[in-house]
Amino acid sequence: MEAAQANFETFLAREPESGPGMFRLSLVLSRRGRFLAAIDLGRQALAESPDQIEVLTHLARCHL
Repeated sequence: MEAAQANFETFLAREPESGPGMFRLSLVLSRRGRFLAAIDLGRQALAESPDQIEVLTHLARCHL
């Protein structure tokens, strides 16, 4: 998981407005137990791609 997190962080450094990149990093963070950071990134991803049901579902799971 650490490698995946590092890869997505590197990607977002190059493409900071990437909704899919933010969403995927948010998924990794939630699996690592960093729910507040995952929620923050998930909200940013949702702002970039507001029609993505997967992001809404992920945010709901993070709040549980």
